Amino acid sequence: MKALNYLEKYYLVALALLLFFIAFRINRNLTKPYIVISKQDQTWNLNDEMIQNFNLGFKRLESSFLWISTILESDIDHYKNKDLNSWMFRRFNSITNLEPKFYENYVFGGVYLSVIKDDISGASIIFNKGLTRFPYDYPLLRDSSYHFFFEAKDYDRAYQVTQVLKKKFPNKTHFIGMITKLEAENGRLEDALSSLDEYQKSYPRGNIIGDKIYQNRYSIKTEIDLNCLNNLKKADCARYDLNNLPYRKTNHGFIALSEWKPYRRKSFKENKEKK
Repeated sequence: MKALNYLEKYYLVALALLLFFIAFRINRNLTKPYIVISKQDQTWNLNDEMIQNFNLGFKRLESSFLWISTILESDIDHYKNKDLNSWMFRRFNSITNLEPKFYENYVFGGVYLSVIKDDISGASIIFNKGLTRFPYDYPLLRDSSYHFFFEAKDYDRAYQVTQVLKKKFPNKTHFIGMITKLEAENGRLEDALSSLDEYQKSYPRGNIIGDKIYQNRYSIKTEIDLNCLNNLKKADCARYDLNNLPYRKTNHGFIALSEWKPYRRKSFKENKEKK
């Protein structure tokens, strides 16, 4: 009787303990879902127009705050969309609007968007803004030329940038291949040949680099000469190739005795053949 009275009095407590024990066991054995929110979804961005109109004269302060927060929060997730909505691009772009002379924003921002974030469209905008403000800055010219040539595949813009590089920094010879191929594709074979002639002085024939330069020179000179002989038909056309061998006249026009091919990018030749 006493036991019954005891159970009636404390059964709620016992039931609560039992349920608590069951919940504890379930919680230990239950695998919780791992939820990941990307930086793209969780990061805040300000409207550029609002920033411009309501900065209260503290543009440099705001741009510095945006710069520091962006660097601290930066991620390495690729952004494949081409809608210019990458959070890091929007931050870098806002900084360019607030403080157009913020040099590091262009140098770091352009490379980061191009290489790390894979935001090619955004990187192109940042590089172009930087070149507008600092048109003869070597790091900007160097990095943007690689970006437009290899990443953006914007060969017209790459040609413009590399021409500035060639003019302002003629001693930076590691751009010679990019510069001369773009010149050849834009109909400036004489300029490309002149650049390689000068480059050959540093790498004479007899090694891998020197022989490759000579081969490229031979191709360019042969193309110039055969075009003159077969199409322009001028009286002063060169009749000897780079090997000092005469061009042979056939029923189909003049030809070179040695094998050669136009000095162009591989993709350029493939696209031309498709057309």
